[in-house]
Amino acid sequence: MQGSDHFDFRLKEKIITTVDVSYGFDQGFAQAITLAADSLTNVKFVHEKKVIGQFFEEIALDTGMICFGV
Repeated sequence: MQGSDHFDFRLKEKIITTVDVSYGFDQGFAQAITLAADSLTNVKFVHEKKVIGQFFEEIALDTGMICFGV
């Protein structure tokens, strides 16, 4: 897309990385974030996704380190 005539030249300097995704819509967006995680280390969403992943891992392992409920 970067080499396309349809790509706005002003955006070229904003591109951090490019990734190939296998899906479209929400699945493709989630896959793009996962694949670009190394380049997006300063983005809050990536950090929050990692924290939530750790939370669910603790629940799955039943380590007793997590307490949750209403």
